[in-house]
Amino acid sequence: MGIVATLMTISFPSLITSQRRASISETAAVLLSDIKSQQTKAMFGDSQTSPTPTQYGVYFQADSYVLFNGSTYVPADPANFTVNLDPSLRFSSVTYPGSQIVFARGSGEIPGFVSDTYDLSLTDQSEAVTRIITINRYGVVTQIN
Repeated sequence: MGIVATLMTISFPSLITSQRRASISETAAVLLSDIKSQQTKAMFGDSQTSPTPTQYGVYFQADSYVLFNGSTYVPADPANFTVNLDPSLRFSSVTYPGSQIVFARGSGEIPGFVSDTYDLSLTDQSEAVTRIITINRYGVVTQIN
């Protein structure tokens, strides 16, 4: 009985750390899926709201991101969809102009792209773990650290 208690005491912190790392990895996967979905809508249209392609984007705040339609993020737009991050997660750095990625109608490229790459950093503050996601001018994820 004492051995089981000792093993549980030793392994419990590891399980919590693993769960948090899974949380940041899962959040990054959902984020990348949402970014790709916005790019696809810009390229081919959205059958639910507009079958004709238009610009779509993602706006980043410290503790959430917003999926939007149009050339720029408009906070009051009722069509915006906000995705809240887990309380321990934050976007610690976003190098995209205006903290947003906008995909061009038809091509899905990021208009006005002036850098070789832009990136965003997703940080788990409780574990000091950061995932840096790099996306190129074509909206392709080129690196995840």
